This record gives sequence, structure tokens and C-alpha cells, in this order.
Amino acid sequence: MESWLSGEEAHVIKGLELGKSYTLFEDTAPLGYELAQSFSFILNEDGSPTHIVMINELTPEPEVPLCPELPTPEIPEPETPEPVEPLPEQPLPEPEVPKTGEGTRTQTLLLSVAAGLVLTVFLRARRKIKDRKTSME
Repeated sequence: MESWLSGEEAHVIKGLELGKSYTLFEDTAPLGYELAQSFSFILNEDGSPTHIVMINELTPEPEVPLCPELPTPEIPEPETPEPVEPLPEQPLPEPEVPKTGEGTRTQTLLLSVAAGLVLTVFLRARRKIKDRKTSME
């Protein structure tokens, strides 16, 4: 395998076998040129010179329009929001506050009367039991 950079001068490859097939290819094209197609050839059996000419083709320049036409963007119409009806104001529920101190006089009075009655009943029952014991003696 042999590699070289092409220039103005022809390149000669020596030492190839006659009647044998060879492939010539370009792995990198010069700047501004297209990569050439690879091709195969067979050396003449009689030893006469084989001339191969590779012509590099210029890379075509892309066609650039002088005044490119830009698409006109579509401007969407803004959506009008539907009017929102305000909700009627609802009164806030009053929090339930524990009632402290209400009815304490009444409760205290009733509790005192009940305790007095229980004490009276207890003391009378005790006195009756004591009187019976003394009268039995």
C-alpha cells in the first residue's frame, strides 16, 4: 500500500505485479473538492504502462437566495377571559367558645343544699341509733 499527496506532477507507482488487480482510492479530498470514487484496475500482462487519471471535482457551492423570504408569523388573537362572577360573601361561623363562670352560683347553691340535706339525714339517723342504744340500757 502506498500513499501520497497529489499535486501538479504525476505520481508513478513502481514494483506492481503484472496481471494483478489493484484499487486506487482517495481517503481525504482537498479542501473545496469532492471525494473521488474508488476504482479498480489490472496491470497489462505485456508490461505496457497503465495510465490512470483522477480528476477532482469542485464541491458545488450551495445556492443561496439573494433575498430569502421569511414566513410571516401568525399572530394568534388573544383570548378574552370570561367574566368571573364574585361569590356572595358568606358570614364566618362564630367559633364556639367554652362558657366558663356561667351558672356557678346556681350550681354551688344546689350542691350546698344537697350536701346539707345529706348531712342532716346522716346526723339524725346517727342520733336515732344512739338514742335507741341508750334507751335499751
